[in-house]
Amino acid sequence: MIWFILGPSGTGKYSFGEYLAKNKDWYHLEIDQFDKDGIDIHGIRQDWDAYFYKREPSGLIKELEKRTKDSGKFNCVLTFPGNLVLSKDHISAVADKMKIIYLYGSAARCITEFLKREKETHRNLGLDHWITYNCASYIKMSEPEFEANRVYVWTNNGERRQHEDIFAEISKLRTATY
Repeated sequence: MIWFILGPSGTGKYSFGEYLAKNKDWYHLEIDQFDKDGIDIHGIRQDWDAYFYKREPSGLIKELEKRTKDSGKFNCVLTFPGNLVLSKDHISAVADKMKIIYLYGSAARCITEFLKREKETHRNLGLDHWITYNCASYIKMSEPEFEANRVYVWTNNGERRQHEDIFAEISKLRTATY
């Protein structure tokens, strides 16, 4: 099983990927490497570009399956930066092979959590960074066509959902086809 986890900064994509790696024994590739390119860092540029530009995922899937097997794991998760939104065509190209999920919440909550994390890690990226790298993608992933791929990470009363609950919800989702 391969999952792509996307969503705006502050939703906890990396921490969810680490949860899967540590608690569910998944192979995790962190693509969100701010100021570097995680696709290049992990050496999957050619296969990624075939998927991203030509909607041809077979090479990427084979490579991810190989790396997962070589690591002694059975499942793989990639976590992406907040500015990436995969189109309906991207999602359809892999519908029977992987899940593409947008971790999601209100922009205000995402920004608050992003700023909190930045302060705690002393990286101190600010609101201007969130707006620059997330605003357009947040608007796009908020469109009704992506509802089937969104998983809300906060409850109605504003509490962050447990990773186990998010995992259970994603596990039950059928991949949307367009």
